[in-house]
Amino acid sequence: MHYGTENWGKNLAPYGVDSIGTEKAIHHDKRLIHDFLTGEISMNKIENFTKETVQENNYKEYKWVWCGRYSVPFGLAFANKLNLLQSKVSLTGDLLAYASSIDRQLIHVEDLSMGTTAIATQKHWVAYASIK
Repeated sequence: MHYGTENWGKNLAPYGVDSIGTEKAIHHDKRLIHDFLTGEISMNKIENFTKETVQENNYKEYKWVWCGRYSVPFGLAFANKLNLLQSKVSLTGDLLAYASSIDRQLIHVEDLSMGTTAIATQKHWVAYASIK
């Protein structure tokens, strides 16, 4: 998930950019993961994930900003169909971890001459979900 109002090109913070808005955004994101990407995978869950992340009248626009809004449902549908054909059972998803760019300390790696790839503030952050 991408969230915030700074350096995204538009406002990606429907809940605001304070600590309460961040908490609401994380709760929203975790609900999507819980409802659609964990437990037994089904086409209904995959379709509903897409409905929650892509605007109905314009597939190019986000409803909720998941950068994987196309690859996640496509990959899940494909993998689940293969598993059904081979094993006759649906895949299941389990959330292993969830973190964001603002809930961890910045790791300084100066010996590699690498700079910061993006700012990490209440006004510009990303979240990462690890799901198996």
